[in-house]
Amino acid sequence: MGILVECPACKNRGGLKRKLCKCGHNVQKAASKNYWIEYYENGRRVRERIGRSKQAAENRFREVQTAKAEGRNIRKNKNTLITLGNLRD
Repeated sequence: MGILVECPACKNRGGLKRKLCKCGHNVQKAASKNYWIEYYENGRRVRERIGRSKQAAENRFREVQTAKAEGRNIRKNKNTLITLGNLRD
């Protein structure tokens, strides 16, 4: 569970403290790295791509942690939820 950083060269994901990727690319100094969060929901691992903002990744991870602690459902971005009724209309 945590925040992951994606290498811009090989798209391999690893922890925040990682300096070099397996491909040899310096991940900490890269300007175009993407952040992911990883957590477990109902015994299954879930990964969400957040984007290029580390702050947004930390905020979303905090939301997931509080939702799990309170026993609420973990909701994804409300703008991406499309129902069949909306598509039909």
